[in-house]
Amino acid sequence: MEIYDFVPDEHKWDERIVGGHLESIASHPWLVSVQYRTVANGERKHFCGGTLVDIRHVVTSALCCVDHAIGSIQIRAGSEFSEEGGTVGSVSQMTIHPNFDEITRENDICLLTLSQALTIGPTIAPVDLPIQGQEYSEGTEVQVSGWGWLSFSGPSPDEFYVVDVQTYNDRDCPGMLGCSGCITADMICAGVDGEPAGGACKGDGGGPLTSATGQLVGIYSWGIDCGEPGHPQVYTQVSHYVNWLINEIESNLCAASHV
Repeated sequence: MEIYDFVPDEHKWDERIVGGHLESIASHPWLVSVQYRTVANGERKHFCGGTLVDIRHVVTSALCCVDHAIGSIQIRAGSEFSEEGGTVGSVSQMTIHPNFDEITRENDICLLTLSQALTIGPTIAPVDLPIQGQEYSEGTEVQVSGWGWLSFSGPSPDEFYVVDVQTYNDRDCPGMLGCSGCITADMICAGVDGEPAGGACKGDGGGPLTSATGQLVGIYSWGIDCGEPGHPQVYTQVSHYVNWLINEIESNLCAASHV
């Protein structure tokens, strides 16, 4: 049993999603690639997913923001490909949730503020946010999208993939993951029951879990055995952080207006 993190290093760049299918970026126009400058040659490489919540803000996992200088991070929006096309935006601010716990993954959420607003169009558009405190019933059909591994050991094509999964209740999820007390009220589990395998994997960290109506349900945080049936992945439940996101966005916009 292996726990999949997504801390960037020189060996984790080409990472995609398990059991998914290709789609046009126009069907997921909020999906962005979060990219990091490599130490070896300065190239920008995908290492996390992210979700556009308005024209200047992207939400991702806090683990994707820890220990990274603002100047080393950029996003690519509006492209099926992580390494080409679309619009590239630089990041001017990273706001990690003040109560993020890197060990338990509680409050695993980070807000990226872009230096310039993106232009909305068919391939770039913000996601719909849920209502603060909204809950989801067991078995809700949702989708994971991103550039993570296609299978347990690869391969790793350049285009993003989408996989259909369903939510699990918080009572059953810890037992399925073989842990006790590992799922808090601010997390939501999603995965597949039977074959084939499907779900998030390495490189999908920070990416979106969305509903059929395009609402942001979760942010991929961690998982065990990479999309295997009966082993759901764990997501930050965004509906528990809507007020925090709105407050941070308004604070950023207010600060920018006084510059």
